[in-house]
Amino acid sequence: MAERFSFPTALVLSDTHGVLQNLAAVLDWAKGCRGIEQLWFLGDGIADLPLVAERTGYRPEWALVRGNGDFDHQYPPSRIVEFAEKRFYLTHGHIQGVHDSLDTLLRLGAADEADGIIFGHTHRPYWEEIEGRLVLNPGSLGKPRNPQGPTFATLTVPADQWFIIRFWHLVPGPLGRLAVREL
Repeated sequence: MAERFSFPTALVLSDTHGVLQNLAAVLDWAKGCRGIEQLWFLGDGIADLPLVAERTGYRPEWALVRGNGDFDHQYPPSRIVEFAEKRFYLTHGHIQGVHDSLDTLLRLGAADEADGIIFGHTHRPYWEEIEGRLVLNPGSLGKPRNPQGPTFATLTVPADQWFIIRFWHLVPGPLGRLAVREL
């Protein structure tokens, strides 16, 4: 059954690392959903997205940032995205040293007056509210470092409420295909 998102929703992906089958499963799933308005890709596999989007026929509005494994410098290492009347700071996280601390990331997000700080690089799904800001990592679709396997997130922005964050993972489906399930 296709998901329905009642408020503006972003599909948040990171770290595909060339694992096109996983990305294709997610884009096929998203194509059947209602309410996903944007796709945010947080680096390390940035060249994967256009290839798989063409193959699946799913091409929403997207915002991309490059990671330490991306070599296409047409994409910035970080950017601000305005979405549903909120500001989001998107980055891969390697430059900000997210494996050691979120301090630099938080400082940059605050300087940009971001409502949410969205990053990748650690390959682990995570979210927390820190200093009134959402801090979110969707995990990795290509090389996960968690027991749930390949993960991604949806970020929904209801009017006059806190964000709705949902994590999803890929599981074996019928006929050898991958299926998306909520964590």
